[in-house]
Amino acid sequence: MKREIQEIVNNKMKDLEENIAKDIFQSIKLQLSKNEQDNSIFNNNNIIHSGIKCNKCNTENIQGIRYKCINCQNYNLCQNCESDSEHISSHIFLKIRK
Repeated sequence: MKREIQEIVNNKMKDLEENIAKDIFQSIKLQLSKNEQDNSIFNNNNIIHSGIKCNKCNTENIQGIRYKCINCQNYNLCQNCESDSEHISSHIFLKIRK
């Protein structure tokens, strides 16, 4: 009987270790995916939105990601200004990469 209990405990430990390994793998996979998404933002820096001006910093020809307010007529932000914008919080922005 003692041997059967030890075998059950060993099997449960093995299952637990496998589940932990799977969780760690999924976590690493998600982090790598997030890093790839974050890096893709920097790859958009070579995009230039000709004739579009950032309404916060007044930069002409927004470079990188452009954020366009769909509630206002002709209101745009560059990717640097979007995160700390004081624009109306209930308004919705389009994220334009190209």
